Amino acid sequence: MTCVDAFHCRRRKSAEEHLPRLLDDIRSIADGQSQADPKFQTDRLFTRISAAEVRRQLIATKGYTDAELPTQQTINKKLNLLGFRLTRVAKCRPQKESSRPMRSSSS
Repeated sequence: MTCVDAFHCRRRKSAEEHLPRLLDDIRSIADGQSQADPKFQTDRLFTRISAAEVRRQLIATKGYTDAELPTQQTINKKLNLLGFRLTRVAKCRPQKESSRPMRSSSS
């Protein structure tokens, strides 16, 4: 005789199941701070905003409480799931200065 208790079906619910609008709210906050790959080699979006700042803005602007939001690490995983990567965005690099000093004109 075996007892069937569906133990394999038990699991922890994801953050999206607890807060259905969470991914949309994260996307709306991160979209304003994002930039596409400058060389268009990947579909990734590079963002200047950290997961901790996203969490602070969710509390301040979207009306979430600190207790109901997932941790900073979970929000970072959700940002990665949505395609956002936290990197510095280098718009342009300054040109190297010449190593030789230029002679001044003598008159």
